[in-house]
Amino acid sequence: MGQKYFVCRHCLGLTYASQSEEAMHRHNRRANKIRMALGGEPGTDSLPPRKPKGMHWRTYWRKMDAIEAADAAGELDFAHWVYRRFPGISPDDLLD
Repeated sequence: MGQKYFVCRHCLGLTYASQSEEAMHRHNRRANKIRMALGGEPGTDSLPPRKPKGMHWRTYWRKMDAIEAADAAGELDFAHWVYRRFPGISPDDLLD
């Protein structure tokens, strides 16, 4: 059976898993979510998803721009993550 009283997440101090996730993983998850919503495969090494039938081209390109922005932000966050752990490496070295 359940608890006797309903207690909200805030009252119990609970957080969602994504709130403790590193920024680079959040960006990658966002890009993959949009890719899969368009019928594509997750991951940057997969082909871009095709435009679903019935979707306006404007909407499709807006979603593709969102994927590109999330991927770029994830790469930048990864470069900064490496730089914090290995101070001798510059983020610019990783992005070239």
